[in-house]
Amino acid sequence: GGWPALLKHRSSRNKMIVKPASRGGRFITITVDTPEFEGNFFSMLAIFLFKPLGRKIWSRLPFQRTSVPAFTHTMALPETREIMTKTMRLAKEGEVEAVVDGPYPMTTEGVQKAFHKLKSRHANGKVVIK
Repeated sequence: GGWPALLKHRSSRNKMIVKPASRGGRFITITVDTPEFEGNFFSMLAIFLFKPLGRKIWSRLPFQRTSVPAFTHTMALPETREIMTKTMRLAKEGEVEAVVDGPYPMTTEGVQKAFHKLKSRHANGKVVIK
């Protein structure tokens, strides 16, 4: 899902669902591609820093701005080791459960339905497009 699915959709020569960056399109995420709860320091840097930073830079290159939206990754938790460690431990133990509305399909109709759900302010959890 997410960014890789968007690029796969683009490479299949389908009409883009999200506007390119040159026309104001944005792809904003607060999660990584796959849930990762364990790893050494360097693997966590790759997942949470290098991959999002690389995508942000790549999506803003002049030759990409006309075909892909600008990529933005943000963290929703305060940047303290204690909170991240506790959150990761709870997720690993199965104590944290994601509440998801969807998933909506990565089609024009699916994306429109997801945005209508967000706009209505009646979403039950995070609205997910897959």
